[in-house]
This record gives sequence, structure tokens and C-alpha cells, in this order.
Amino acid sequence: MSESTIWAVVPAAGIGERMLANKPKQYLSLCGKTILERTIQSLLSVKRVERVIVVVAANDTYWATLACSQQEKITRVLGGASRALSVTAGVSYVADNAPNGSYALVHDAARPLTSIDDINRLIDAVFSSGNPDNGGLLAVPVQDTLKLANTNHTVERTVNREKLWQAQTPQLFRAALLLDALQQGDAATVENRVTVITDEASAMELAGVQPLLVESLQANFKITRAQDLALAKAWLNSTESAE
Repeated sequence: MSESTIWAVVPAAGIGERMLANKPKQYLSLCGKTILERTIQSLLSVKRVERVIVVVAANDTYWATLACSQQEKITRVLGGASRALSVTAGVSYVADNAPNGSYALVHDAARPLTSIDDINRLIDAVFSSGNPDNGGLLAVPVQDTLKLANTNHTVERTVNREKLWQAQTPQLFRAALLLDALQQGDAATVENRVTVITDEASAMELAGVQPLLVESLQANFKITRAQDLALAKAWLNSTESAE
């Protein structure tokens, strides 16, 4: 098939409470640049990504201070009270403004180490899959033994990990299909009063789609706590010193 337009969507409206920092974690420094700047830089380095939609909070005072906020290929969109609502806002912008049939490449702001090679492998895998409307996501097979816990934090049983994968981002789906799935998932969440959408793939799964799993071969962990930031700094320093 001929490749469609790809616009990246970066939800960056959260505050990152578990980081216990004095500002949203996406604006913390990581080896001379903010986490968000490094994430955007990686996405813009992928030639097939034509535009990056950054979704920020309405009261965000940091975004405008970044040099990249003025870049021509970057658009700011206001997000919602949750990641799901922010993603929906970003994907809605893509669906409304990108050419028909375009794809949204949704990527966590707090995954600044994702390799360009892995992103390209994801795009290649989806577009050559024979059914690109299924989309796909980067993920890794679960390596550790998994335990199912009781309410008192004792082990109920060991879980078979043979077919289990840990989902990551980016996640790539046709924007119009993803928007519809997200909106349906949000309605299901309200009706059932439990969260049914935990990532973009879960929204598509709820709509009856089976997304493609593409193994991430390089570092792609999410910065959630202070020790994750320290690990990312160490990884970047070791990588740059080796070049």
C-alpha cells in the first residue's frame, strides 16, 4: 500500500505526581534538555512523521518557554483532565486537520529514549502487515515472573507469562478509527464507572481490532519516578561517551 501521512501526538498535560518534583515531569532537565524536548526531537527525526501535536494543560506556563514551541512542524493543543482525554484531543486535531486516511502516532511525553530505528520498524510493520487498519504498538515480552496478589499483598498464584507483553509507545493507528474507538471507550468508562481505556491499543481492542505487537529492541522505558530520571541520565551519558 502507499504510505499515509503520519502526525505524532504527544500527551503532555499531566503533572507526574509520582516524580515528587516542583514542576510537571516532562519539563524536568535530562542532560541539558527537558524530557519533553528530547521526546519531540526523536519524533521529528523520523522522516515519515510530518507534524507533532503536543497536548498541554490549559494552565501550562512552561511550554511557551521552550524553543521548540515555535517550530513550524509543531502544533499545541489543549488537553483534558486525564491522559485519555488529552490523547482524544490530540487525535481529534489530527482527524480534523490532516489529510483523509492519516495516521496518529501517539507517544508518551515521558519516553524520551525511544530509538528512531524502533519507531521506523513499527511504521514499517504496520504498513506492510496486510491490514494496516489494525495499527500496532511497540511492546516487549514480559521477562520477569508475574505474581497475582491477594488484597493483603500475599501471592495468590503465579501468572503464566508465555503470551504476555508489556505495552509501550509509540502506538500507531489511523486517526479517524482511533478517535472513534477512544470516544466509545470514554462512553463505556462513564457508563461502567471503571476505567476501560488504559492506552490507545486498548481502545482499539474494545472496538474489535487486534493491533500488531512490534518488539522494542532498544531502551524505551517511561520516566515515572526520580530513579527513572537518574537511569535515563546514566543511559544517555554512556551512549554519548561511546559515540
